[in-house]
Amino acid sequence: MMKREILPLFLFLSLLSTNIVVPYQYEIEEYTGVKGSILFRGMVDLNATIPIECYEITFDTSMVTEGKVWIRIDDNGTIRERIGEEGKVYRYKQILITLLTVGQKSVYVEFAANPYYERVTIECDYPGKLARSGDILNYSLRIVNHDNWGKVLDLQVFKKEEDWDIRFKTGNDYVNKIFVPAEGIANIDLEIITTTETELGTYETIIRVGSGSLSLYTKIVSSFSSSGNTILKTDYTGLVGEAGDIFRYALTVTNKTGCDREYDLSTVQKPKDWEVRFTDGEKYINKIFVPRDQSLSLTVEIETTGDSDIGTKSVTVSVGDKTLRLYITITETHKGEKGILTLTVVDEEGDPIKGAKIEVYSNSNMIEQGMTTSDGKLQLNLAKGEYTAEIEKEGYYIKDIEKFKIKMGKTTDIGIVTLESKPYAAEVSVDMPFKTVLLGENPVYAIKIENLGKNNDTYFLDIRDLPERWDYKYKTSLETTEAISQIYINSGETKTIYLEIIPPYEIEIEEYSFKSIIKSSIEEYEEDLSVKFKGEYKMYLYSPKLAYEMKQGETVEIELKVANTGNAGSLTNIELEIEAAEGWTALVDPEKVSSLKIGESETFVIKITPPGDIVPSDYKITAKVKSDQLEESEDYRITIKKESKTSIYGIVIIVAAVVVLLFMFKKYGRR
Repeated sequence: MMKREILPLFLFLSLLSTNIVVPYQYEIEEYTGVKGSILFRGMVDLNATIPIECYEITFDTSMVTEGKVWIRIDDNGTIRERIGEEGKVYRYKQILITLLTVGQKSVYVEFAANPYYERVTIECDYPGKLARSGDILNYSLRIVNHDNWGKVLDLQVFKKEEDWDIRFKTGNDYVNKIFVPAEGIANIDLEIITTTETELGTYETIIRVGSGSLSLYTKIVSSFSSSGNTILKTDYTGLVGEAGDIFRYALTVTNKTGCDREYDLSTVQKPKDWEVRFTDGEKYINKIFVPRDQSLSLTVEIETTGDSDIGTKSVTVSVGDKTLRLYITITETHKGEKGILTLTVVDEEGDPIKGAKIEVYSNSNMIEQGMTTSDGKLQLNLAKGEYTAEIEKEGYYIKDIEKFKIKMGKTTDIGIVTLESKPYAAEVSVDMPFKTVLLGENPVYAIKIENLGKNNDTYFLDIRDLPERWDYKYKTSLETTEAISQIYINSGETKTIYLEIIPPYEIEIEEYSFKSIIKSSIEEYEEDLSVKFKGEYKMYLYSPKLAYEMKQGETVEIELKVANTGNAGSLTNIELEIEAAEGWTALVDPEKVSSLKIGESETFVIKITPPGDIVPSDYKITAKVKSDQLEESEDYRITIKKESKTSIYGIVIIVAAVVVLLFMFKKYGRR
């Protein structure tokens, strides 16, 4: 693309010759990729000062978009600079200097434009390399800044083979800009990744850094000779396993290049989310040094994902400019499954810690938690992802677990986590913080204090929010009546104390709450306690007599008084059930009482009739009084008496005498 710019320029030149024909046009020679021309307009008198009214610059490259001209005249050692307004000098960073000659004087025309396209050159010791299809080539480049100011330059690939991947890199980072200090040098690597489809032949790659450019040549050959080569060897290039497994390949690198070499270790190609690492068995590495004619062994570690599909996949790794393709066959996938997190929490002496709480976080959000068992172990099921964790336990400093990964269908074992105990700390627990007792009883709470701190400590005992007129006392045992106000506990020791609550005699039947306060040297422990009082249902039965006598054929009447003597509430649906021998009958009046309030009573009348052929004897009758709340019973003894024969005979004689008298009276009348 052609760019044109015309600016007024007043410049006084001291030249020695006479007028010459104008315009003068000078071609600018090709320099660092830029070609153009400069055209002087106006009368030039070699013997006098002749103004040049304006100038015109043209370039045939799109790299330069705009600019101005800065002309310097070397007049017997005196440099005069003019641009723009008379007497004012404008400074522009320069990318092009072309030497022009006007008579015996030297004129330097310097084109000032985009500062990224300046005086820069690119150097490479080995701009041509041999490779095979699919190889990776690395070129070490030096970027030289010839100007006296530092600059940030773009890194560009001007020409490359289609489908090749070309990147600038420093260490493990890929970059697209570089800073070069004033009159200094910056080093950068260029990585060229060829494809396996590249045909034999020589290919040119052109790179540009600022105004500098460099051609690199890659010759694709079918094979290398055994000498002058790097040899990669592994006994097994294909392994079989499940998704989520880690596959390890033993790799030997032999240096046959004829000189000592340092090799970069990198991954060329792998399935998405798989991780590839190089290790020497103890640590991960990314560079190796191999003396000439010697070998070095390392391990390629490939970590697959749990959701990898079943089938064979490949991973390509490179050692220097040599590549090796490895294959993994997945026989079972764990897609959709959760992973398992395991760990063990111990104290500073290695003893397991029970009840340590573990909270698992994902991006600062708590997503799961759990508690360690008596052996200090924890197991949690988690979805695939990266997590952090926090472990806390009363008496210990909080422990943070750095990032760890959970894989589908696999177990991630964090291992042993040691918690550091605090100087003063305790764990306070109550066996049953909520109690229900009858009115008139005193609730007692068993409180366990475990000194988890490194030091012995004294704990002061108090209570808070206890209702008015209530009392309390801490005791060392259930049997003692002696109260204590503090207790001394050695480090690592556990003691149990008892808190007895003493309410007044008359209280409402409801729930009451208060707090037990345990104060150590530096902390206060608060336990929420509550008690619910309930009344007692009581039923009182009373009969004037519990033993009755009767004759055959007679009916006995029993009175039974039922009273509600409890304090829990009304007795409801009260009725009697009579238990007697077979053939006996019982009538109860009333048959049922719907309710008896506290203090009320009701008298039931029971009429008992034995069977006609009953044998005289003592019999037991039981009256069961049932309600919705409870039942009570009362036993009665019924004695059936025999009839005396003498009495019968007497009655017969009396009846006979009366009959005789009546007969005599009727026969003889009054005389």
